[in-house]
Amino acid sequence: MSNPNQEYKTTAFDVLGQHQQDPIKYLNEIKDIMINQYGIADYLLAYEERNDKGEYKPHIHTIYLTTPNNGRNMVKTIVSKYKLTSSGRGGKRHYCTLKAPIRNLEKLRVYCSKDGNVVSSLPQDELDRLAKLSFKKDNLEIKEKLVKHLDEVIKQKK
Repeated sequence: MSNPNQEYKTTAFDVLGQHQQDPIKYLNEIKDIMINQYGIADYLLAYEERNDKGEYKPHIHTIYLTTPNNGRNMVKTIVSKYKLTSSGRGGKRHYCTLKAPIRNLEKLRVYCSKDGNVVSSLPQDELDRLAKLSFKKDNLEIKEKLVKHLDEVIKQKK
């Protein structure tokens, strides 16, 4: 029986220091915490090397179904274990949880699937479907440039 207080949440965790050498191991460690310590059965985790600006900033996206209190405790455990905050006043946080409700779970899952480095409780055929729907920003920009170029070539031939 599902808990009516459960909600989907998403948190991103930076991949710092030694974990950059094996980010998939780090991703699986986070998954194990989610499952074994917090009983989360519905999850998707994805590793990305770059942020939306194309800058090297390795991070892990997580989407999970849990109660608000369980989710907060889980994030605190992960942040503490992997030292994702700098101490002192004004210290930098290396994680972020979206406070607003997820508006479109499907779109978020597709977005997180774009690099293919996904671990999830979803069946493989669903992960394959999400991967087919996803695209990288670079690919979209290349497509737009190609269409623009083809339009110019067609105009020149007229």
